[in-house]
Amino acid sequence: MKAISIISLVVFCAVNCFSQQNKEFEGRVYYAQTLTSNNPQLDTAALKDDLGRSSIYSYKTGKIRWDIESKSLEYQISDLVNNEHVLKFLWVDSLFKVDYSKEDTLVSYKITKNADTICGYVCDKIETFMRSCPPSHDFKRTVWFSSRLYADPKPFRNLGTYAMNKLVPLIKAVPLAILLESELFTMKFTAVKVEAVELPDYFFTIDKSLPISYRLWNY
Repeated sequence: MKAISIISLVVFCAVNCFSQQNKEFEGRVYYAQTLTSNNPQLDTAALKDDLGRSSIYSYKTGKIRWDIESKSLEYQISDLVNNEHVLKFLWVDSLFKVDYSKEDTLVSYKITKNADTICGYVCDKIETFMRSCPPSHDFKRTVWFSSRLYADPKPFRNLGTYAMNKLVPLIKAVPLAILLESELFTMKFTAVKVEAVELPDYFFTIDKSLPISYRLWNY
């Protein structure tokens, strides 16, 4: 009887541990952003102003909101379940609809365990080598992640940009750092604060009162 009790306790602890590890993260990640030009013709200061120097990434199952401290961008909202993605710019009272289903190709990847510690989280690192959708060009994107910030990969199945529909099933986590290396520039997002908090659904609602434009970047 005592042996059965011990076995039951072990099974319970294992199931409970598995459940806690797979509880999906909900909350905000605060990023500091850096950008380095790889092209002398590029106006780095203007690009930093446009892309921002900090941002807040908010996540709730199937929903993303990215608020950017920028002179141009205000926020991005992604409804992953319904495959709707919009950008809001400061200088116009409309939303720009973006098609993130256009698929970049994941050529290869490499995972390094215990690569860094960010905001107290021991992180693995995945280096991805990609080829963009036509017109094609090759680039590298590296993501640092922790299994403690679990993200369900299923809602990302329609997200072809940066091959997220292939990447998220590999990492199953919200990123703590992102490094994008392209011919024009190198940009890094590094978490400076992680806040686990319940977020209301309306925070991720796309404002239907604003007109929609499809002309941004030929999307």
